[in-house]
Order: sequence, then C-alpha cells, then structure tokens
Amino acid sequence: MSRKSHSPLIAGSALVVLLASCGKTEAPQQTESQPTAAPLAVVIPPPPPPKPTHYYALEEDGEYGYEEALSENDRKAGKAASPLRMIRYLGEKDGLHKVASIASSTEVGVMSCKAPCEFIKIEVVVGGKVAQRETVRAVKGTMAQIIMADAMNGELKPYTAVKW
Repeated sequence: MSRKSHSPLIAGSALVVLLASCGKTEAPQQTESQPTAAPLAVVIPPPPPPKPTHYYALEEDGEYGYEEALSENDRKAGKAASPLRMIRYLGEKDGLHKVASIASSTEVGVMSCKAPCEFIKIEVVVGGKVAQRETVRAVKGTMAQIIMADAMNGELKPYTAVKW
C-alpha cells in the first residue's frame, strides 16, 4: 500500500478518537484557591426567663409583698394599682405553717395552715391577745390561699429581723 492510501485511514482514526473523547471531560483542577461561601450562622434566641414559682410580687428585708387585684370600683375611680400586703413567714412547726401581717405596732394578723391546707385559720392579735379568730376555706386564687401556698411550697424563708 502506498503512503497516500494510509493517510485517510489515519485521519479517520484520529477523528473517531477525537469524537469519542468529546463528551468525557475531566474536572478542571483548581490551581488557585477559590473563595467558598461561609456557612450560614444559625442564631438561636435565648430561652425566655423561667416563670416564677411563687406568687409574691416583692421580697424585701425578709418580708414578702402580695398584690391584691383591683376591684371594678377601684378601676372606675382611676386607681392603677393596689398597695402590697406585706407578710412575714414565721416558719413551720409540726406541719403547721404560719405567716404574719403587721398592721401596726400593736395589731398583727396571723394565718396558719396544715397540709393539705383546705382551711386557713386567721387570727387578729391586738396587744398580744387574740381579738378575733376565724377559719376560712382556702379558695384557690384568694390572697390567703396564695400566701399559704408559697409558705407550704418552700418559697418563703422564715423572717429574721433586719439589723441596720
């Protein structure tokens, strides 16, 4: 065979090899570092503060302040808030919890209750003597009930006189 007759065959073979490799491309190698996207930062908001486990609105100098709800008449009169009822936790003895509300230097209201605290004993002590005594049902949500609930649930510390 002459040289001329091999030329078309070589050219045809080269074309087949060229066409066969057309769809097969290798991934280009990175020669320079390309900037990559920074990972998205996930921002998790802080959890809400825990709800208080007690009913008192204020603790100051060993006394606990409870806020009474305003009556409809108070609201109509333009009153925005009621004064706090300050109490002192006197402690627990033989399962009986006691709290005191100091009305004046000679008058003290004392409430006491034993578990399961269905009834609360209320005494008004004047000049060191019991002037009035009554026992009331511990109705859920009443001032007496929430104060005694705090006392019995360990939310109050026994009162000790503050020394200045």
